[in-house]
Amino acid sequence: MIADWEVAKTQGVCGGCGRSFEPGQEYYAALVEESEEAEEGEKEKSQASGGFERQDYCEECWERESPEAFCFWKTRVPEPAQKKKLLVDDEVLLEFFERLAEASERVKINFRFVLALILMRKRILKYQQTQLRDGQEIWIMGQVREQTKHEVVNPRLDDAGIEEVSEQLSAILRSEL
Repeated sequence: MIADWEVAKTQGVCGGCGRSFEPGQEYYAALVEESEEAEEGEKEKSQASGGFERQDYCEECWERESPEAFCFWKTRVPEPAQKKKLLVDDEVLLEFFERLAEASERVKINFRFVLALILMRKRILKYQQTQLRDGQEIWIMGQVREQTKHEVVNPRLDDAGIEEVSEQLSAILRSEL
């Protein structure tokens, strides 16, 4: 399953114009649906199972091309000595979680489940109850600050599966050159 979640790290260049990013420069990182026309070699380098691939854009190309992104965030190229850190805020995580609500692919269900666990740990979501439907365990969760409810399929991942998906989530959300 690890190969299913491989996402290329930023290559340090804009996907629109091909210019290299400079330390301190802001750019947009986006998860986009994987192109079916992508050549096999390119697909292997930037594959994220479930149809996601990462693309980075300088601000000019982002505004000009307006790519259709499943999720995106604005980040900055770190200074060479700067320690790498997670650059995504809670709202981005919650939006990504909500956008995966209708996903039916196993990989996206697993991804959403791990996002739910992260959001529970951050006290953004709170577990309320479990329901069984068609042999599937569904967790009912509420947003702590909102009156909204979310249904999350429990894919019954073991600890290794949760750790694997968590590592891949971190790789997607991390700004690494």
